[in-house]
Amino acid sequence: MAIKFVSRLTTLLKSSFKTSGSTLKNILVLVLVFGLERIFEKDIFKCPRRKYFLYGSLFLFCPAVCLFSLTLLLNTKFWEVLTGCHLNRFRPRWVLRRASSITVQAILPAGVWIVVALVQTNYYVCARLGPKEAALRNAITNANGTLSSKEIKLRIENLFSEAETESHIIAWILFVSIITLAFFAVCIRRCWFRRADGDLLEMEEYDELEAKAAVEYLTEKMKELAKEEGEKYVEDKLKEKEENEGERRNWVSGVRDEVARMYPRMTGNLSEPYKAAAKEKDMETTIKYEVETKTLQGKMNGIIESAL
Repeated sequence: MAIKFVSRLTTLLKSSFKTSGSTLKNILVLVLVFGLERIFEKDIFKCPRRKYFLYGSLFLFCPAVCLFSLTLLLNTKFWEVLTGCHLNRFRPRWVLRRASSITVQAILPAGVWIVVALVQTNYYVCARLGPKEAALRNAITNANGTLSSKEIKLRIENLFSEAETESHIIAWILFVSIITLAFFAVCIRRCWFRRADGDLLEMEEYDELEAKAAVEYLTEKMKELAKEEGEKYVEDKLKEKEENEGERRNWVSGVRDEVARMYPRMTGNLSEPYKAAAKEKDMETTIKYEVETKTLQGKMNGIIESAL
């Protein structure tokens, strides 16, 4: 009973992982965003006295650019779109249909990072005003005794409080903009292509599945045949060397040399082919081509001499 329950649970988990792969990826990306933000804020980020605008801006936007690029790199549909642009039957509708969803998926993690960073306020305040201690010291120096230190400190506190408020406002505006963009992107995609993505496969998807299945099956068969051929070759050499030589070391060394000659690239020489037969075939083709070229050149010279 317990075994049946475990097997059913395993099957259910596998099916859920397959059907909700994109959702799990999005959850992992969000966890990565919050984790990176915590690490940057506690262990790495320290607002400098000089070049604080550049420093704060880098922490705001560079992780967003990295997340955007990584999301595109890990998206298989992105590479399908890139290769689909070079098909013989180029279809802009097919490219735009996938490019819209890919772009929205890539923008979401980057936008979430900026929203989270703005909610924390540290990066924005640093980029706008710099460290609070340095700003307070500069304000006291520039006041020249016209204001008391308490008034200056109150002004600096208000200034930094306003910057934090601005950071929260920008975060809300950006968050609403991202949600609105995603909403309109989905609506336009559904309306423009006139239907949602159904469960019924298109013939193009059928052809893709057929091609992948054929390649996978052929790859498995080639691996099996290659394994059998390699084992047979080594076994024959082992028997041959065993009959002629008595010492095991010389026997193994001889077999190794034979294998190295047969499969030269496996010894580390990348300029050689994997199998010596392929190299010999290339050499035979080259020699045949040179012979045919010389024969043709001789005939042409004979024709020219007879004409003269």
